Amino acid sequence: LSFNVERCYVDEACNNNLVGKGNKTFEADQQCLEGHTGPICNVCLKGYSKSIGGICAPCGALVNIPVKTLAIGAVCFLFVMAVISCIKNRHSQHFNRMARHMNYKSLVMSVRTKFKILVSYYQVVSQYEQILKVRFPRIFEEWMRQISSFVNLDAVKLGSFDCFVHNDFYVKLVAYTIIPIILTILVVLITTVLNLVYKARGLDRSEQLRNFAVEFLLGLAFLIFSSVSTTIFDTFNCRTFSDDPTNYLIADQSISCDDPIHAKFKLFAAAMMVIYPFGIPSLFTSLLIPIRHDLKEAQARKDNPKLVKTAFLWGMYEPHMWWFEIFECVRRLSMTGMLIFVAPGSASQIVAAMLLSILSIVSFVHWRPYVYEEDDDLAIACQLSIFFTIFGALLIRVEVDKDDEYDGETFGQVLIGVNLIAVLMLSTNFFRRPLGYLMRIFNNDHRHNSEVIKMGDETYDDDEFMDYFEKLALSSPGESGFKKVKLDSFSWVHWVKEKKALLEWRNSEGNGPINEGRVRFKIRQSIDVIAKWLENEDCELRVSVLQHYQIGPTGKDGKRVRYTARKLHWPHRNRDYLVEEVRRESKMVPGGFIFVGRSIYDDEIFSTKKSNKLGFVRSQMKIKGYMMLPCEDDPEMTEVIFIVNVDMQGWFAHSKLLFGIKWGLKHIVDSISALQDNTHESNLLSARNLAAEVNLGNTEPSQYILTDEDFTEMSKARRTLKAISNSFTKVFDSFKVRTSKKELQGHGEEEQGIEMETPNPLRNENNDPPHPLEKLMSNPDINRSRPQLLKSNSVIF
Repeated sequence: LSFNVERCYVDEACNNNLVGKGNKTFEADQQCLEGHTGPICNVCLKGYSKSIGGICAPCGALVNIPVKTLAIGAVCFLFVMAVISCIKNRHSQHFNRMARHMNYKSLVMSVRTKFKILVSYYQVVSQYEQILKVRFPRIFEEWMRQISSFVNLDAVKLGSFDCFVHNDFYVKLVAYTIIPIILTILVVLITTVLNLVYKARGLDRSEQLRNFAVEFLLGLAFLIFSSVSTTIFDTFNCRTFSDDPTNYLIADQSISCDDPIHAKFKLFAAAMMVIYPFGIPSLFTSLLIPIRHDLKEAQARKDNPKLVKTAFLWGMYEPHMWWFEIFECVRRLSMTGMLIFVAPGSASQIVAAMLLSILSIVSFVHWRPYVYEEDDDLAIACQLSIFFTIFGALLIRVEVDKDDEYDGETFGQVLIGVNLIAVLMLSTNFFRRPLGYLMRIFNNDHRHNSEVIKMGDETYDDDEFMDYFEKLALSSPGESGFKKVKLDSFSWVHWVKEKKALLEWRNSEGNGPINEGRVRFKIRQSIDVIAKWLENEDCELRVSVLQHYQIGPTGKDGKRVRYTARKLHWPHRNRDYLVEEVRRESKMVPGGFIFVGRSIYDDEIFSTKKSNKLGFVRSQMKIKGYMMLPCEDDPEMTEVIFIVNVDMQGWFAHSKLLFGIKWGLKHIVDSISALQDNTHESNLLSARNLAAEVNLGNTEPSQYILTDEDFTEMSKARRTLKAISNSFTKVFDSFKVRTSKKELQGHGEEEQGIEMETPNPLRNENNDPPHPLEKLMSNPDINRSRPQLLKSNSVIF
């Protein structure tokens, strides 16, 4: 008689009818229900097969797969087939629309990265029931076993294989370790044969075949690494139960670790340990170390064809994080197989797992190794889910659930919810754009059947893009579908009459919410002056602009790339965009000039991840262009046509779009119209001539002609002081703006037609002393109340 009682692994496997039979003794098998045996009734007798729930059922059905498992498998299969179909039909219209945001390789890498993150996550968390020896709530255990059967490639759990072949731990160990080796040999043989066949036909496909073989084997190594390593370590994981002196194997209680045959399998497992737990990380290291210098260079990653075959190891990580796959192997091994040797079955083992989980969270938060921000967030969410799952295991180990009378069913549902957070994040991101389109049905729809609708799905080169813009700019409302903007207040009607501007908008695709605006107006200024203001060579910060600068030099054809970040009203996040600008003389109107830009997508220039770190959402500037035409009836007048089509991105971007287009068009008209009140060129020439006449004691007047930079600073000083003094004289009678002559020395007093600008917050990042005017304009009271042409933060482009 023993008072050291062990709990059955599955309560339904024990014979509860024996409870209360007094001092009678029973054989071990009598304590288990029919079909069950072993020290804790966790072994099936011959003729029985273990289900996902751990119950030994008779071999009545050919395959014992629960409906839930079939449903999960069906969903996974449909998702994979949808991705494959999308990739195979990448020349379709749907794919080309997606390709505007990311190219084919980026799409494949994005899908592969998310797949790797989720698989590695579920491989780790699904093994904690066995590693930590914790009985989670049954609903959670069954759900996690179904997940484990897929991510760990454990087909034995899906079918009643015990009914056909002898299936114990030794069979599993040999199968898990030998089958990958056989697959590797087959892949090498098939690749060699195909290479010989191609050579016989006079074709050289050796490099493509070699790349495919390496990628396949690296993917296979990733999939099997965690589960095979844990299986190998399980060979050494034994314990006794109750007063039974037999040392049973935890993974299979039908095996005694004291059996001589088990000693032989220990030697086999030790040999496989060199190949899998330690061999795979060593393989990854040997592949990455020699090419680490190329992997650190973004351009080398694209241009070096020798790196393609190992892209599975580094393609999803930032260039400086080329080594992270090695770290991932060590992390996954430490959080699964290595935990077997840390105080098995104790609370200390769970605490050690929690410490490793915290270390993982800190690592992902600190390094954020992935190329895409969404992948970093997904990985961090997975690590948090692992931590809370282990924390739940600790509560069960110390029996808090019993002391506080937790409801097991509810606790299990909470754990399932915790482990679905990553999937929920992925699903939310996947359905974000379709949901955004669905929400736009509440927006102002516009339907038209016009000739000039949109660009085709194929990629347009610069000339074709400018031809399209020019045709759109000169089109009539009947040709393009533009309709007049509804003016909903007297101030708008008055402004339109004053500026003689024509505001129009439309849906650029012919059916849907309004997403494109156009404005036509005239100003008394030359095309050259307007073009110079539009070029903004000094990258001045204008209304609601937080950052604006050029990336790289301007090309010979005038092409350039510029980055702009704008501030928006709460609750909308600030937006930014990366635009490629081109310019040329008009082909349709003699003397005309066009200046047009569109978004480009190049993470090597300015990644969306960097935008997210700065707190911005990357907008898609589909088209933003100006066309300037000479007026035949008045040579001093210039007609300006401005068109914009911007996708704000985000969940509720459409709610800002109509408002933003309307006020943005007004901002463009007011900003360019301000140029006609200035005499920029004549004043510039007069000031330079005056400086030459003064001579300042030297016979070479040309040496004292001020530069463009000097006149730019003169303009800023004069206009800023003038605006402040005219607008706030009554409010700030006791406050007088005084600027010493020393502060203004070298800046002059010339007035130019440049819009008053917000100080650049990055201007002093090199610790240069701020300009006195920057100190003045940094005053929050002045900035908050200084006059604006339009509502603050209403400009979206």
